[in-house]
Amino acid sequence: MQTDVQPLVADGLNPPLTSPQEQDLDGVPNQLIIQTRIALAARLLTETKRSVGDIAYECGFYDHSAMTRAFRSATNLTPTQFRSLKKV
Repeated sequence: MQTDVQPLVADGLNPPLTSPQEQDLDGVPNQLIIQTRIALAARLLTETKRSVGDIAYECGFYDHSAMTRAFRSATNLTPTQFRSLKKV
């Protein structure tokens, strides 16, 4: 079954997903990217003495604040709190 999506695109609407399987994947790539960035940040926070801002930049976050928001959302800790808890 082929549908013409051009009228939908012209009206500024996104065409609907065509199957429940595709709907299940909605948002997954973004979540995977964020999880990967946070995992790398956590490793760098524990293995280096680099600043949180430098780590944020290396992990692909826009800035220190963006990383802090994402990190806190995922771990319930700020990057600085995480680093303090993980010190050996």
